[in-house]
Amino acid sequence: MATLEELTKVGQIDLGPNPPDPEKVRNETQEFIEIDNEIDKLGGLQADTIQWYKIVDSSALILRENSKDWRAASYLCFALFKRDNYHGLVAGFTVLRDLIDQHWEKSYPYLTKLKERLRELTWLNSQLGRVLPDPSSGPLQPTYKKPVTQCHELLTKINILLADKIGKEVLQVLLEEELNKKLTKVERESLTVAQKEERLQKLNLADELFLRQLEKQFQAYQERFAKPEPEQPATPPPPKERTLTFKTLQEDLFNIAVALRRQNIFDPIAYRITRFEAWLFVEEIPNHDKSTKLFKVAGPTINILRPPKEVGELDELFVNGEYVELINKAEETFAKSTAPPRTPYCYWLDAHRLTVQSLEKLKVSTTNKIEVGQATVAKQIIIEELARFLRRLPGIQDLSFYNEVTNETVAFADDKTKLWIQNAVLATDETSTKTTSEIVVQPWLVVAKQARQFAVDNQFEAGLNLLYEGGRRANSRREQFSWWLEQARFYYDTQHHELAISQLEFLETQVQRFGLEEWEPQLSVEVARLLLLCYNKTAKKLDALTQPQGSTELFRPLYARLCRLDLSAALEVVKN
Repeated sequence: MATLEELTKVGQIDLGPNPPDPEKVRNETQEFIEIDNEIDKLGGLQADTIQWYKIVDSSALILRENSKDWRAASYLCFALFKRDNYHGLVAGFTVLRDLIDQHWEKSYPYLTKLKERLRELTWLNSQLGRVLPDPSSGPLQPTYKKPVTQCHELLTKINILLADKIGKEVLQVLLEEELNKKLTKVERESLTVAQKEERLQKLNLADELFLRQLEKQFQAYQERFAKPEPEQPATPPPPKERTLTFKTLQEDLFNIAVALRRQNIFDPIAYRITRFEAWLFVEEIPNHDKSTKLFKVAGPTINILRPPKEVGELDELFVNGEYVELINKAEETFAKSTAPPRTPYCYWLDAHRLTVQSLEKLKVSTTNKIEVGQATVAKQIIIEELARFLRRLPGIQDLSFYNEVTNETVAFADDKTKLWIQNAVLATDETSTKTTSEIVVQPWLVVAKQARQFAVDNQFEAGLNLLYEGGRRANSRREQFSWWLEQARFYYDTQHHELAISQLEFLETQVQRFGLEEWEPQLSVEVARLLLLCYNKTAKKLDALTQPQGSTELFRPLYARLCRLDLSAALEVVKN
């Protein structure tokens, strides 16, 4: 493991006349794959397991031997701060300064992609801004005075170098592009050059392009070091005692989450607190009828049908673009107290999908890089927390609320939510434990995931067209069969069972024609499983002696195949 003194020299080392292709270094080398995987844990449940020493070692190796890569330099800076605090940050900023000063022409991304370089600095700016203490909160420890001064000097030099290397003309173009993102179409067309220049100065857009916000923050640290510590106020009177119960605990957490979210709709902590509070006392799947999967609500006093009935109202908010109001309404409805006396709002799973979709829309609409990052983290937190909840209570998404007073039934998760859970929540959960080398995703699975997302967004035909085009371009019979099977699965998942039956009955003829039960048993099992499930969904039960539309001859051999090759699939068909 290199010392900090050795790491400060990494940016000065020349790669020689024939360095490796930097694009291949970023996309194909084991070192870059490892550090990308570690950084991807930020903001998620695995954030505490990030191996900062590995990011430091691998980033330094890349910069020293393979590529003067701006992303590797940004990773190195942040990892050094996490590992060695301000002393590490001095080394990281030194490497970044040397990268700009000595390798501007040959570093990666290339000069033709200047915005991509600045995007890496934006990431570093947002990550450090998230973890650095507020200068107004008080002076730092005296031992940090020297490295803080060095950091400020290095940041000043970095920002000067950036402005000098980019040049006034290119810088002006970049700033105008950033300004245009913040202006309406009418403003862009009506403002004079002088008015635009005034807006540029007022918005301090250069701060967002470079590291000037960090420079100002470290300058504030220095000023705090120069100020004497304020006198401690007299000891305040002890607060009035409050009896702490499960109910008051959840109320406090609920109110904290509401306050955080209303202060900043992108705040990831608000979404984590909400789910922690709502599921704090949920230890098992609610008692329900095993055959009908109905969760009965005792008595009319629990207005259980209120949240699902609000879905219509929330859908209207989504269509009208009122995403902030939608998020607050969905989150506050879902997070009603589950402490005794328990209310079952916490089982309403549609809220998570609606919140994630609204965050995605808000993320697209904002130009603030920090907010974009926070929205991504918040979305990931919701997905990861929901995945944990579903792992802990397997099958809960298949249950339904049943109000005995009104005789109404509402699913815990509607069809869109079930599709989203399968496509975005549990699919992510299943691959999270695999290493990069173990994950080989076939193109039809990737496109099928995109198609399901279109279906969730009420764009069934667009999703179907993706799968159709993929099958048309297949290079072999096996690939084409896989595309067709995914198309049938897409029909099934989106409740188009008759279409799925037509597709699957055709695929079954292919299974018989080419003897796939022997050569591709898994494909033959999946065709049989889906086809039998579709028959069940259209009231064609396995134990019936006669089946409509001439399907009798298919039932018994299909079921027999499942029993031979996959007994669990056969049991699934019987249960459904």
